[in-house]
This record gives sequence, structure tokens and C-alpha cells, in this order.
Amino acid sequence: MGLIGSQELKEIQSRQKHEDQRDERMLDSQRKNIRRYVGGLFIMLGAAVLPLTVPFVIIMLTALFGVHARYGFSSVRLKSISAAGAAFGPVGYEVNLLYITALLALALGGSTPFSVDRWIENHRRLGQIRKGTR
Repeated sequence: MGLIGSQELKEIQSRQKHEDQRDERMLDSQRKNIRRYVGGLFIMLGAAVLPLTVPFVIIMLTALFGVHARYGFSSVRLKSISAAGAAFGPVGYEVNLLYITALLALALGGSTPFSVDRWIENHRRLGQIRKGTR
């Protein structure tokens, strides 16, 4: 076997660098998805709603202005109807506004009786009452 030439070595290193960058992007994407899923679960459970509202609204505004604004308001855009069924175009920013409004309503509405935030508040108050009576 012959020695690898310097050009071949550079090509191998370049390919490896691109593969490493692709792996980093994939890992970063997976981390972001996990954060979104966990954040959504927290919102559904009523845990840390107020602090989670800000990043979620920022994400929605980024999607609204970066992607959906150019397609207008409507969330459903019918392009055509064929024997195969209806074909839809890109969605507008209507759904983004709905999500932003819902997040703000949850944040401004405060914790509900069955939320994790209310449960934590009640246990803190109970602990303070117990400390005060001793």
C-alpha cells in the first residue's frame, strides 16, 4: 500500500469536518426539540407558565415574521382540487397569532386550582404557616 498523498489527506479531513458539523447540527436540533416538548408539557401541566411564555412567544414571532407573514393571514390556502383530493398551499400567520394569544392568556390568567404552580404555591404557604405556628 502506498502512502496517502497530502491532497487525499486534506479531502479526508474536509469530509470528516463536514460530517462533524452535520452531527453537531443534528444534535443541536434534537436538543431544541426536547426543550420544546418539555416546555410544552410544562405549559400543559401549568408549571412555570409565566417564565416559559416569553421564549415561546419569541419563537412564534420569529416564525410569524420569518416564515408565515409573506403568505398572508389565512391559515388554510386551497390551491386546487383534483381526483386525488385537495391541494393546500403554505399557511399564513393566523395560527401563530392564535398561539401567541393563548400563551399570553395563560400567563396573565394566573395559576388555576389544578396547576402545578398552584400546588407549589399551596405547599409553600403551608410550610410558612407551619413555621410560624411553632
